[in-house]
Amino acid sequence: MHPRAVLLAALLASSPAPADEPCAPVKPCEIPDQGSAQAQEPPADFAEQARQVADLLGCRGRIPEGLDAAPVKAFCARQARAHARAAQARGALQAILQPLRPARLPSAAVYPLSGSDLASALAAYPDARNVTLTSSLPCGDPRLLPSLRDPGRLAAFLSSVAAEGERLPRLGSGPSPSAPAAGGAGALPLLLWAAAVEGDEPVGLKYVRVEPAGTLRYLGAAEIASMEKAAGPPPFDSCELAIVRRGEPAGTLPRLVRNLRADLSNASVAADPGPLAHLDSKGNFAAVLVGAAALSGDGFSRLRELVLRRAVFTISDGTGPSPEQLKQAGLAQEIHRAGEAKVAVIRRQ
Repeated sequence: MHPRAVLLAALLASSPAPADEPCAPVKPCEIPDQGSAQAQEPPADFAEQARQVADLLGCRGRIPEGLDAAPVKAFCARQARAHARAAQARGALQAILQPLRPARLPSAAVYPLSGSDLASALAAYPDARNVTLTSSLPCGDPRLLPSLRDPGRLAAFLSSVAAEGERLPRLGSGPSPSAPAAGGAGALPLLLWAAAVEGDEPVGLKYVRVEPAGTLRYLGAAEIASMEKAAGPPPFDSCELAIVRRGEPAGTLPRLVRNLRADLSNASVAADPGPLAHLDSKGNFAAVLVGAAALSGDGFSRLRELVLRRAVFTISDGTGPSPEQLKQAGLAQEIHRAGEAKVAVIRRQ
């Protein structure tokens, strides 16, 4: 080979590889989740079960075989009114929030102490790609349709979902403490209900355990079966729901909604640091605070410190860190109203 050719080949081989494409300029780069802990088997995906429950709660398609039609029809009549009210509440929130949201928000939204109120998170940040709720509520077993063949249980389940859905979104609507979700069925029905109101549908549902370092371990079918037989923690506490806008083409990149069952008080974080570490691993995020008065107290100082440090923009109902705590962190709170809706915005001074 000619000496010049040899030299050119050597230079090309030593040249650095082209840099990855930068994050889209619309949003700053988000520190990704720190990956999942090594799984022993492929994650179990309950997408089909989630779709069936979503269709039932969204009053789409035929009533599932074996379910009593009467309570389903009564529920759907009630839901038409609830969806209209939720759309009105969402519109009032958007009238306030649209001009206030910064143009460059992180794509991750965090709603601690949420009561699994996905409706408020989606109303606050409709463009979020990654929404994490922490709550005392477990996500719940997705295989619940067979148990609803009992007419009494079906009626109680649908009545509970309807009553709780009528309280959502909690953001902007004044004090409304969250009730136990869906008659003991967990948070999943409310997550699917809120997604349906927004025009979204599930395309994936996986269950996770949060490791002490904050990584997520996705549970496989065999591990879930083993955990159900054991006396330890149940497998359906924390979940990851993948959603897309209804009608979007197959292969559309879904948004991820995680409902992590977690107690974020200082005492519980000392014993189980994983959930707080997971939130910290996201880097900067947008936040929602509703019913978060505990955040100003000593018992939740670690969560408060995280929110003050990581949240670049927060939408709240006026609860959360005290004015003095906000001031010390270089933040200020503003109250905004539109009709009966009222929200507080926290941002850098």
